[in-house]
Amino acid sequence: MYKRQLLRPERHWLYPLFGWFAVAIPLLVTLLRTSAFTQWRDDLPVVRALGLVPIGGEGTLSSVLMQAASFLPIGGRVLRAALPSALCLALAARLAYALTARLLEQNAWTPRLTPFLALAAALTATLAPTWQLEGTIAGGATLAAALVLAGLLLRPTADTRDARVWLGFGAFVGLTTMESHAAGAVLLVALATQIFAIGQVPPRRGVALAAGGALAVIPLGAIPTAGGPFASPAWGHPGYTSWFASGSGIGTAASRGRSPPTSWAGVGEGSSA
Repeated sequence: MYKRQLLRPERHWLYPLFGWFAVAIPLLVTLLRTSAFTQWRDDLPVVRALGLVPIGGEGTLSSVLMQAASFLPIGGRVLRAALPSALCLALAARLAYALTARLLEQNAWTPRLTPFLALAAALTATLAPTWQLEGTIAGGATLAAALVLAGLLLRPTADTRDARVWLGFGAFVGLTTMESHAAGAVLLVALATQIFAIGQVPPRRGVALAAGGALAVIPLGAIPTAGGPFASPAWGHPGYTSWFASGSGIGTAASRGRSPPTSWAGVGEGSSA
């Protein structure tokens, strides 16, 4: 009986299909609503990511994604910076779908109904106004939320003996904390609740290895602070040259001899301070 409970039940053929729906529907809806202009809600993330200004020791991963998105040959700078938030919202929807399906499989064996219920739960959450507000702006909290959901799915079991698994999971928790201190704290509380609820207390060796992995990556968040004095007094992202050549946004203003918009003024000064 105990071995039977450990085996994953056979899933219905609708499960993978609805899994794609859980990604595609939130992604399309969010992309259609993504803002191409700065909002008061994304001023701080835009300055932190596009200006490479270390603020509060957070937003490390989202800043990297926003810098990578600057290479995309679409839209303006702010629109490109907002695309990672929409993609992370779709990822969070897929993770919510997987978590809900796992919960239903373990407590209510309904193979035909499980994909419908899991999809409904994922869409209800990610299409809600709160999620949409974060998924349609640059530097939204969707990446942090996706990392928390992924942490609950990736948690090693108590019988895991491979040290690399524990080190990797600890590094993942550290990366989550570097992205958002609140998300890191929420993940730790959720993991503790999950562990004690199912009675799988990890071994001390595993906890020590995970702590070591987290402590090994957290100092990486100090790199922007250390490199701040050496930053160029301009928007510091790799796609700046290609974006400037497109003749849009602040590049156009600079080429015509006008000053940048007021909300972006002084960003270069902050990055070099």
